[in-house]
Amino acid sequence: MKKAAFLAAAAILVAGLAFPFASIAATNGSTASSIGTWTLSAGSGLGTGTANTAAGPFAVYKGNLYVGTSNNNGCQVRVKSGNSWNPVNPAGFGSANNKSISSLKVFGDNLYAGTANETDGCGIWSYNGTTWTNVVSGGFGNKDNLTVTAMEVFNNKLYAGTTNYKITLINPGSDGAGIWSSGNGTTWTSVASGGFGDTLNEGVTALKSFNGNLYAGTARAQVAISWVTFPTVMKLTLTSVGCELRRLNGSNWDKVAGNGFSDVRNIAANTMEIYGGKLMIGTTNGDGSATLEVMSQKISDFTYQTNGLCVYRYNGSTLTRLVSGGFNNINDFSAGSMTAMKVGSSNLLLAAVGVTQGQPRVEVYNGSTWFSGSEDGFGNSNNTGMGGIATFGNSAYVGTGNSTQGCEVWYGTPPTSKVEPTTFYFAEGTCRPNFDPYFCIQNPGSTAANVTLTYMKGDGTTASDTVTVPKNSRTTVLPRNKLGTGDDAAHDFSTKVQCTNGQPIVVERPMYFNYNGAWTGGHDVVGFIP
Repeated sequence: MKKAAFLAAAAILVAGLAFPFASIAATNGSTASSIGTWTLSAGSGLGTGTANTAAGPFAVYKGNLYVGTSNNNGCQVRVKSGNSWNPVNPAGFGSANNKSISSLKVFGDNLYAGTANETDGCGIWSYNGTTWTNVVSGGFGNKDNLTVTAMEVFNNKLYAGTTNYKITLINPGSDGAGIWSSGNGTTWTSVASGGFGDTLNEGVTALKSFNGNLYAGTARAQVAISWVTFPTVMKLTLTSVGCELRRLNGSNWDKVAGNGFSDVRNIAANTMEIYGGKLMIGTTNGDGSATLEVMSQKISDFTYQTNGLCVYRYNGSTLTRLVSGGFNNINDFSAGSMTAMKVGSSNLLLAAVGVTQGQPRVEVYNGSTWFSGSEDGFGNSNNTGMGGIATFGNSAYVGTGNSTQGCEVWYGTPPTSKVEPTTFYFAEGTCRPNFDPYFCIQNPGSTAANVTLTYMKGDGTTASDTVTVPKNSRTTVLPRNKLGTGDDAAHDFSTKVQCTNGQPIVVERPMYFNYNGAWTGGHDVVGFIP
């Protein structure tokens, strides 16, 4: 189980800070198109190397696409200009404590950027296309308001929701999330406080205007700290008590749904989008614990449990669950953000999915079924999260996290229906003496399949084979022809078999071994389909 899962969920509640992601670099212009058509718009931290670790959220302002980043030296807002993403603000708006752009929203003639700041409290800056103006600082007067986790325009006012948590060694806790509104973007009025009367509502994680009403999704949890060794080692426990959906009614925020809707482990209703005339709501699901060394910030004894994310559809009166337990994978723990877009004649809903094991991906809904909209991690095996997703022009844009080599932004279109498998993984194999593996590749389609086999060897190196499988036929590949035979780790391998031109294939790996001078078949394995 990855530590990133616990930290991502805890960040929603405790600090609302960026995304603890990691990814590998990719070359500008490269594609990962076996599921949908995606192109890398920018990698390597959008030109900063490892400094920008996550990309997202996005906003369209005056015909241009903007993205916010997370950066330990101070967050950035960047604008897409041709093939470049250029910074438009001073790093952290002059303070390195502003680590992340946590929300972006257009209101009137200005773009508003909300920040995450666990030291001084969150802030909001207003941008007129030339100049930034600080309109909120110090967490609306309470530095325990750590993050502006959501913004929305409703009835000619800009609303901002916060995450509240006191990060102290003694008696940490929350006073409850709050919401503020402004008619001019400068003067702000509190319209909700104390977590709507329940301090377990520690964050307002989503705001959305729908059918003449304003809705707020919350993060609701108990965060407990106990000391293993005071004051150097603590144990942090995050327990979900079920998110809520609230609706503004005059000056009140009526509870529409609570207790995690259908699963108390739905810790946050953290994304909302309108699709097909309905309000779609995606959750983060799970809870866990970790031991933290205070001075070094080293994490150990990490655990995280999830039942898998949920997605709900709300028509203004009834909340209907469309997805539970993840998208056929309990490791899908978070629908981080969603966007609606049209591809050809198909109206689609795209969700950026965070996972506890493996790599994140885009999931797509066409009104009747859900299916994968991208390769896991856009083909980068070390991408472990997605920062935001938005529609701009005829493309979807997705930001990733990359704490090793800098964040990335990908753009493109997903498929409009389920893509049959083009990639298979085989966990083990060997060409040592007396073992003889084969790969049997079937192409049931009417187009030739171009297939690459990547052998990941026990000595840490890789080798590859390529083969073209004619339409309606089968081809057999012998790994020993590439790897040879020998009694060392270089001849032990796992394998990725991928059709690079998108043609669905079926792959099987038989293994024959010599037992007392007789070759015997066995280990007929069908590969794992991601």
